[in-house]
Amino acid sequence: MTEPAKSDLDRNIEYISTDTPIVGDFDREKYPVLQNAILLKLDGKYEESIVEFDKAEFEYGEMLQIYLNRGVAFDQIGKLRKAESDFTNCLKIDSTYIPALLNRGLIYAHSNQIERALSDFDKAIKFKPTEPASYLNRAVAYRESNKLDLACSDLKKAKSLGISEKYISNMTDKMIIELNCDK
Repeated sequence: MTEPAKSDLDRNIEYISTDTPIVGDFDREKYPVLQNAILLKLDGKYEESIVEFDKAEFEYGEMLQIYLNRGVAFDQIGKLRKAESDFTNCLKIDSTYIPALLNRGLIYAHSNQIERALSDFDKAIKFKPTEPASYLNRAVAYRESNKLDLACSDLKKAKSLGISEKYISNMTDKMIIELNCDK
């Protein structure tokens, strides 16, 4: 699988929510290798962070924080199968883990596996219907499959749930204009 060309509108929104941790909810002093890996990832040093995540997995075992963050790092360098595998590992630990569903769903959407993408986004919406990123990401999948009315409906839902404010992003507004949703 190769990295599909992505416009600015296609890049993942880094899914961070106060009630759904990505880098939080672990004792940083107890897991220093993991903390270092996350800091490297946040600095954009993806290859180095992956090496550290591997060390963290060897030392600490299976952890959502390792798999999710390493999956994001793999995605950033175009290693989509490895990213998908890490997001799937998250879901083996917690099948309701929304960040993993959203990230894996985007990989599927950008790899033209639309039904798989929609399945992940639908699950995320079922588990937490108030999360605006789920609707935005599902809109991306609908756009990829040329279901523009459904994409517009999800974009409007994401906007009504406050996505622009929550993620400080204008991606939803750009897609609404791009798809002519206000017609």
